[in-house]
Amino acid sequence: MKQVFLLLFPFLLLAQTYTFSYANENVAMAIASKILIKAYERANISIQVISFSSEISLKASNSGQVDGEVARIADISKLYPNLVQVPVSLVDVEAVAFSKTPNLYISKWDDLKKYDFTIIKGTKFIEKSTQAYDKDYVSTFIQAFDALKDDKTDLIVVPKKAAIRLCLRAQYKDIKRISPVLKKLKLYHFVHAKNTHLIAKILPILEQMKKSGEINYIEKSYLRSLTKCNN
Repeated sequence: MKQVFLLLFPFLLLAQTYTFSYANENVAMAIASKILIKAYERANISIQVISFSSEISLKASNSGQVDGEVARIADISKLYPNLVQVPVSLVDVEAVAFSKTPNLYISKWDDLKKYDFTIIKGTKFIEKSTQAYDKDYVSTFIQAFDALKDDKTDLIVVPKKAAIRLCLRAQYKDIKRISPVLKKLKLYHFVHAKNTHLIAKILPILEQMKKSGEINYIEKSYLRSLTKCNN
């Protein structure tokens, strides 16, 4: 964690600015960060967002080296007890499988036991859903897609939105989605326990943004700005 602190040090020097982290290459969390930037601005609170690998982000936010997580599943505080949920869902996250093997299809979690598959360490809802199966871990989405490209795994299971930026890159042109949504959950903003005073300030703003449809509009606008997968 010393290396994480050194990496964060320039950000932590900024007085009265709260820093929230999220998993890099994760579209759902990028959407959530846009929602939070607008909401905190309306509360006259300065924030910034930074990204790490999924697991390092959680460790940094739980330890208090950053001020919280941009967005995580509701149960994350069971594993990281210093994270306190702001009870307004920001965006959905969906687990899906990808492969480049022709005619391979996954219809349910139990189908995974037939194959060598890979997930990203720190995607806790996928870790929990696959805990009964042997699997490999990588730290980033690029590493997961590279494992498929280089034939080091049969398939990967990743959050659907997080794959959008990668699935049409030229080097990944043979990789296709091979499953329906295997699990769908909501993501929430979390603050470190030292920052619970922020909840009373940000909660009514997020509730109003949710009620008005603004949160949904931000998500749809962001997704339209991306090149989507063909399937």
